Amino acid sequence: MIRCALLFIALTIVGCADAAPVSGSKAAANEPIVRVRIGRSVAELDIRGPREVKLWTGEGDSTTIRVAAPLTIRRSDGQWSINSRAATSFAGGPLHIDPVGDALIVVNDRPYPGAMRLVVEGNAALADQFHVINAVPIEAYLPGVLERELKAGWSLAAYHAQAIAARSYAIAHHTQHASMREWDVEATQRSQAYRGQATRRVAIQAAQDTAGLVLTVHDRIIPAMYSSSCGGVSLTASDAFGGPDVPGHLGLHHGDCCAASSDWRWGPIRRDRATLSKRIAAWGNYQGSQAAAKLGPINAITIVDRNAHKRPTRFGVADRSGHEIFFPADQFRIACNFRGSRSGAPALAGRNRLLSSYVDVAVSNDQVIFSDGRGRGHGVGMCQYGAQHMGRAGQHAIAILNEYYPTARVQRAY
Repeated sequence: MIRCALLFIALTIVGCADAAPVSGSKAAANEPIVRVRIGRSVAELDIRGPREVKLWTGEGDSTTIRVAAPLTIRRSDGQWSINSRAATSFAGGPLHIDPVGDALIVVNDRPYPGAMRLVVEGNAALADQFHVINAVPIEAYLPGVLERELKAGWSLAAYHAQAIAARSYAIAHHTQHASMREWDVEATQRSQAYRGQATRRVAIQAAQDTAGLVLTVHDRIIPAMYSSSCGGVSLTASDAFGGPDVPGHLGLHHGDCCAASSDWRWGPIRRDRATLSKRIAAWGNYQGSQAAAKLGPINAITIVDRNAHKRPTRFGVADRSGHEIFFPADQFRIACNFRGSRSGAPALAGRNRLLSSYVDVAVSNDQVIFSDGRGRGHGVGMCQYGAQHMGRAGQHAIAILNEYYPTARVQRAY
């Protein structure tokens, strides 16, 4: 067992604690390199920052060349086209871009630590669009997550708790996807928000203070989820998304933990019934859910199940023909907010969006009314406003994590 002599509570996560290493093959031998998709289906990429970058494909002739920055990269006819001071091209892919020297690579006016990888999906000989992947050591990645996920001025304890949760999430997904696809996580709220190089001092400090620490259940690192505000009650992953539960994530009552959030209570929201019907059906078509895609004009929406603390866990939607489909809680929220081009419905802005699935619902005449809304986000795992509430009250990160992942423990991954 490795003993961590940690600093005082006011400066670090807990006064003095054991942080046993994650054992065997479940541990990371070294600090992992996380692969973050920062651009999706891109046709052209401008690179700035270093005076030079190194380019190589890693396939066939993997000769590395140096190219002066700035440069523009495109893809056509199965080749990478590089426009710099001297034009050049590479066949195949993926294309690796490493900075020369200490300067960071700048993409879309935002600096990123680490390197870039450009990858295509499907037939590489035909694809003319690509994904932009930031390959970055996880401890350099985390401050950029903390800066996006938490507010400036929040407590160091909340930042510590968020750092451990976000590190756990990233490593778990890195392990899961390493051999399945070219990236581990997205840079958006589809995974965890990430802004590249961080400048906020508390974000950098929190990552450094907690370096290597993760949440585990039975020595396995868990993909620790979190959302903005739970409205006082959290959900299991199964209740929110369907499918299997995620260890360490329980449906619990947390009282008024996030009452400071502007989304603590919201509504009512009124939606046109016909438009909502089309929106949910379009979501079904997008997801490949034939049952949802066949949805006609809505006749009724019901809360089918609630958890022990009365938060909805499953919704039923029936159309006028009697066709009924059932949604896990957060899947229902996402379907109601769907804005794909095939929905025939306008994009939803601000308070017209369903902020969470913690809501009551009724169909009345030509409207669907969502009332008594609580919280924001999927409600699984840690409540960020709740973490700040506890941190501001003087509690340390271990207490915060125990509140939201009560069956997990903090261990050292590397």
